[in-house]
Amino acid sequence: MLVYKLVAVAAIFLTGIIGGIISKRMGRGKGSGTWLSLGNALSGGVFLGAGLLHMLPDAAEGMGDLLPGMDFPLAFLLAGVGFAFVLFMERVLFTAHAQLEGLQRAEGVAVQESATVYPYVLALVLSVHSIFAGVALGVESTLLGSLAIFIAIVAHKGSAAFALGVGLIRGGVVSGRFWRILILFACMTPLGILLGALFTEMLTGKAEAGFEAVFDGLAAGTFQYVAVLDVIHEEFSQPALRGPKFLVFLCGIGIMAGLALFL
Repeated sequence: MLVYKLVAVAAIFLTGIIGGIISKRMGRGKGSGTWLSLGNALSGGVFLGAGLLHMLPDAAEGMGDLLPGMDFPLAFLLAGVGFAFVLFMERVLFTAHAQLEGLQRAEGVAVQESATVYPYVLALVLSVHSIFAGVALGVESTLLGSLAIFIAIVAHKGSAAFALGVGLIRGGVVSGRFWRILILFACMTPLGILLGALFTEMLTGKAEAGFEAVFDGLAAGTFQYVAVLDVIHEEFSQPALRGPKFLVFLCGIGIMAGLALFL
């Protein structure tokens, strides 16, 4: 499993870099938005399916084994905590920062320092769920669970890196800073995988099983957040291609269902 996770680290990092490179070359081209939308809708289905069909059941099973006498849906509470944490980071903390910068600009206050830090804050906030997903993959002990999480991450990482790259280009970020932010974003999930694998190597028995169950629950919530608020809300609030996007979204769920059924 360790060798597989190291391969996953390399593959996910390269996916993030390639997504950024494509955005650098095609971000302004015609048709790039269509493929981005379809790919994003597919990743939304994959994330929702991975969270609901793989990670949340694994968390519930792990908690049941650790605490057989407890009649409380702790795994589902953890998923809610994971959802709420990313919601706070992206829609409360990050939004407050953006509104502060906008207010400073409106009042004519110098915002050179804020403008310098802002792209890095954006990349870090958008990468929070990537770290959680990486840790969940790093602590996963079964090949099926690891494969499901890996597919979900790869399906989203490329399109997320593409979207981030297009946003940076349209925001006028200079080339050097563009690549630094992209590399930082690409490293977040691999960092989470390495941390998760390190913790599982250090822990044994019930401690390892408990750590895996907790992060499966937290990551299930972050996966549902990404699917519902980062993908579904964004893509289906736009009138274009709703039918094709819904079909590829269902395909994403079907991929995860197929893994749960046949592997």
